Amino acid sequence: MYTAWIKIDETLPWIEIQRDYATKKEAKKAAKKVLSNAKIKIAKISATTKVSRKK
Repeated sequence: MYTAWIKIDETLPWIEIQRDYATKKEAKKAAKKVLSNAKIKIAKISATTKVSRKK
C-alpha cells in the first residue's frame, strides 16, 4: 500500500492525501489529480517589519 504526500514549499508542512493506493503509479496519479484540481485562495496578507542585519 502507498500513500501520496505533497510538498508545496519548504516553509509549509507535508500534506497527506487521505487514502491508500495499491501501487506507486496510482498514488502519483492521485497526487497529480489533487494538484490539478487545487483551488488556492489568498487568505491574508500582512505587513512585515524590516529587520536590519549586522554585517
